[in-house]
Amino acid sequence: MPYQVPRGMRDILPVEIGRWQALEQRIRALAERFGFRELRTPVVEHTEVFARTSGEESDLVQKEMYTFTDRGGRSLTVRPEGTAAVMRAYIEHGGSSWPQPVKLYYIAPMFRYDRPQLGRYRQHAQFGAEIVGVPGPEADAEVIGLPIRLMQSLGLAQVEVRLNSIGDPVCRPRYLEALRDYFSRYTDALCADCRRRLQTNPLRILDCKEEGCHRIAREAPTIYGYLDAACREHFEGVQAHFQALNVPFVLDPFIVRGLDYYTRTAVEVYSGKLGAQNAMFGGGRYDGLAEQLDGPPTPGVGFGLGLERLLLVLEQEGLPIPTVEAAPTVFVVAVGGRRDVKPSGWWMNYGRRRSPPTGISSIGRCGHRCGTPTSWAPAWPSFSAMPNWQPARRRCECWPQATSGVCRWLRSPRRWPRSWTAARDGRDDAAAHISPGGAPGGGRAPAGRRADGPGAGRARLHRAA
Repeated sequence: MPYQVPRGMRDILPVEIGRWQALEQRIRALAERFGFRELRTPVVEHTEVFARTSGEESDLVQKEMYTFTDRGGRSLTVRPEGTAAVMRAYIEHGGSSWPQPVKLYYIAPMFRYDRPQLGRYRQHAQFGAEIVGVPGPEADAEVIGLPIRLMQSLGLAQVEVRLNSIGDPVCRPRYLEALRDYFSRYTDALCADCRRRLQTNPLRILDCKEEGCHRIAREAPTIYGYLDAACREHFEGVQAHFQALNVPFVLDPFIVRGLDYYTRTAVEVYSGKLGAQNAMFGGGRYDGLAEQLDGPPTPGVGFGLGLERLLLVLEQEGLPIPTVEAAPTVFVVAVGGRRDVKPSGWWMNYGRRRSPPTGISSIGRCGHRCGTPTSWAPAWPSFSAMPNWQPARRRCECWPQATSGVCRWLRSPRRWPRSWTAARDGRDDAAAHISPGGAPGGGRAPAGRRADGPGAGRARLHRAA
């Protein structure tokens, strides 16, 4: 049986790569308009970067990381999420000395050993952004507003923003005790994972997808009665900024996120087109993450958006998916029995250095735009040096525009070969005269140019002996 791609991973074929390139271009343009700068971190980090920050008892650490030991005996992990890697880079390179606030974004592959889901793979592409150095709620609204604006610009309508606060290390412990007291009455009805979470982090039981645990969690106490004054003020500030930005949202006390470094703001965005697995992206605040990585206290907030799911939702909602058409820069077709014309070495080098912007077709139609039946379709002056070259007797509709702006030598019609000018004017005496030196349109090269060099014929074609 032939080898196949590993389970949970996929190939992106040339037929669909245009959608990815167009989406990534739109993301970069929007992020840079918001003032974010791109950061690229290694695909492999030390395991402690994720284990210490995400929580030893989190599903990410317990079940989902691709971890291995290298030849030097070091434990390394293929990147499962982007925030911890961004903060590690921020601390390592002295980000606190950069102009504040620091606004970063990334488009990178993530790897999680998880059950493959609709639009979510074990290797998936993620767009994320972080604002580091701002403790106020305005940063929360700004960074979460970035992917929402992206989806709005793509025409997505069925999007629901769910907002919550999970407190901070000051007020959260009281809430965790209240949750332990409540869930301990239903220990036998909880799944095995939630029974373990009851001792380590009962907050994660609220996010369990098992139907039995979810039904019990619906009656659990909410955190809103346990927030202290600082967390309540911050949460109200985030809501006020969302309202000012015209971002619709609903309060959901069961949004807790799956990583232990989150504090205060927690947000998830859902789409009604994905069924049960309908979460499109999530994010929140992580004011204690830098300290867990042995850095100075540094506030931060960010999000992560899976691009596979975004493309899937666009398709299911029937929205036009942006695409980048990959067309050849030059297209040359030889028809007939003549095989005695070969490009010189200088032409081959020239073609590697400069790519002309239009197409060439010798099969009888313009290769640029209009498709007018012609005997040739010009693109740049080197083809005027072809032996026995015959221009079109019928004027092409687009070739004068195609040639203008190709290079400095062609910007003025006065500098075109006279055979091109004759063809443009519709004269029948448009036969090209090729001098022995290769200068197009006559026996003499332009002033100051060698007749046999690149200044004259550009890329002279010659007959093979």
